[in-house]
Amino acid sequence: MSAAGKGATVYIIPTAADDPVKAGSDLAAAVKKAGGVPVVVPLAGRDLIKGGKNPFGADAQKMEDVAWVKSLIGGKAFLIADGNPDRLAKTLLSNETDDGPVLYAMHKAFEAGAAIGVIGDSVRVAGSGGFRKPRALSEMIRYSMQWELDFSFGLQLAPQKWFIDYGVGANGNLARLVLALANLSSSVGIGMDSRSIVVLDKEKIAFAGWAECFGQAPGGGESGIVRGRAVHGVGA
Repeated sequence: MSAAGKGATVYIIPTAADDPVKAGSDLAAAVKKAGGVPVVVPLAGRDLIKGGKNPFGADAQKMEDVAWVKSLIGGKAFLIADGNPDRLAKTLLSNETDDGPVLYAMHKAFEAGAAIGVIGDSVRVAGSGGFRKPRALSEMIRYSMQWELDFSFGLQLAPQKWFIDYGVGANGNLARLVLALANLSSSVGIGMDSRSIVVLDKEKIAFAGWAECFGQAPGGGESGIVRGRAVHGVGA
């Protein structure tokens, strides 16, 4: 809770989870224990809403309340649950390229200094735009390595100097992280797996859990990458 401060309202986005109601409840309990005031955003993945039945029931009506969704812009902290990143991206997007109302509110809050916490595989690539297929980055890496790498939807909330990739241990994406970091001239690259969390704000990155962290030494390039592993860490 240090990023947002004790007593801060923390908006919880459980959309990626297979059971968003349970995930929202579990994270709310953790936030409350840490001294925050949790508010679950009742946005379920589109694929989980079947026959008009929403897992959040009557609470889901808040997502149709324009004033309530706009109130998220004033949030100081957001916590995105672990789960299926494609579900998260496709639900928060109004179409393949445009931010939906909740993601728009999150962007505005982030620009105003809100902290964004993302757990596990819900983060794939962090850059400067919104949720999108980072086609240009995929082509850049494909050209550099001479074979095609699969880049799916990515979470784009952090400044461009930070690059975050997912599944570096379980899916063997460590080489992709290193190459992307070198090509993008980013300052810090963090590779995450499940059971890890990264918190982004305007000044720093904080992460906990398993993370492989790389930074750019002066001069950049592949030879300029310095490497380290940490359980808890902060990158400027």
